[in-house]
Amino acid sequence: DGVQRDLLPLIEGTNVSTKQGTVKTDNILFIESGDFPQQPTNHLSGNGCPACGNYGFDPMLPAILYYIKVEVKNSIGYKVGITNRSIRERFYSEMDKILVLHTESYEVGFDAYKEEQKILNQYAEYKFKGDPLLTSGNTEMFSIDVLELDTN
Repeated sequence: DGVQRDLLPLIEGTNVSTKQGTVKTDNILFIESGDFPQQPTNHLSGNGCPACGNYGFDPMLPAILYYIKVEVKNSIGYKVGITNRSIRERFYSEMDKILVLHTESYEVGFDAYKEEQKILNQYAEYKFKGDPLLTSGNTEMFSIDVLELDTN
C-alpha cells in the first residue's frame, strides 16, 4: 500500500514501459475489484476503488475538524472541514497547496460535524466564489480568514 501510494503520483498520466509493453497509467488494476478507470490521485485520496473506496464521513467514528489555507497561484481560500482520516490522507495529492492552520480531534465525528456547521453558518457571507482551488471544489471554503488564525 505505501509503495504503491508513493509511486503512483510519480507516474500519473504517463506511459510506463514494462516487459509486457507500454502501460498507460490512466487505469489502475486492483486484484480484489479488477480494472477500473481512475486517476491515481483520486485513488490515493480514497475515492474510486469499488472494493475499498472511502466515500464520505462517518459521524460515529473519531474525526478531525480542520481549518486550512489553500493557495493556488494568486488565489487564496480558507477551508473548514471534517474527516475521519488524517489531513495528509484527505488531501494527499494537494498538500503543496495547503497550510494547516488548526486541527481539533473529536472522539465522535458528529460533534465535529456540529462545530463545522456552526462555523459555516456563522460566516456564510464570506463563502468563497471563484475557480476551484482544490480538486474536490470549493465547498466549505471562505474568501477571508474567518477564524483569524493565519499569522503569515
